[in-house]
Amino acid sequence: MTCDGCDEEKVVAFSCKKRGWCPSCCAKRQTEAADHLVNDVLPLVPYRQMVLSFPIPLRYWMQASRKLFAKVHCVIIHEMRRHYESKAKLAGIKSPKSGCVAFTQRAGSALNLNPHLHVLMVDGVFVDVGGNPLFRNLSAMTDAEVASLAESISKKVLAVLVRAGLLNKDGEVVTNPDCDEMFRDHEGLAAASSASIAGKIAFGPNAGRHVTKVGSGFGYYEETPLAKGRLCYSVNGS
Repeated sequence: MTCDGCDEEKVVAFSCKKRGWCPSCCAKRQTEAADHLVNDVLPLVPYRQMVLSFPIPLRYWMQASRKLFAKVHCVIIHEMRRHYESKAKLAGIKSPKSGCVAFTQRAGSALNLNPHLHVLMVDGVFVDVGGNPLFRNLSAMTDAEVASLAESISKKVLAVLVRAGLLNKDGEVVTNPDCDEMFRDHEGLAAASSASIAGKIAFGPNAGRHVTKVGSGFGYYEETPLAKGRLCYSVNGS
């Protein structure tokens, strides 16, 4: 794209040359990624989609710090894989290996800023047989297992935040993580991100007012998972 005023050229990702949200281009990329996974990556085995959201304060921290997002992401994937591999070992399967593909989605249903994860887990495990992977089925996941997994992920993420000095042992905020350069240098971006995550209006005469009622806080360490529906649990605000 070339500026009409100064002739400076800028690279714009969308083929329509727009700078904002482009449903056409996003749908095209989504279709291309799905086609690649189905035809070139994913084996023909059962899968389970797991969606994991985060407490309101953690959403902004993860949005503004790629390092923190990476740490939390690793904890989540490790716990999900550990769940399947531990379950397989209890069923007598030796040296099981799980697998997954994870995607970060940053928008909620109202196009609000809401970083969360969609994880496509192999709904079973693989074992090595003569140098070739063999898929082994496991029993269907239960509500109790989902609750246990959510609780385990929550505790491990809280532990990461405590070790980093961001929270104390009671789950209270001690300090904010170091933000990426983009957020340090552009106060407007930081303000807009924070407002969008909290469901507030960022600028103008109504700045600071809530758009919708949302929850807040990290919960508390001993909090038990709350059933929100079948195979759906919430713990510590996530």
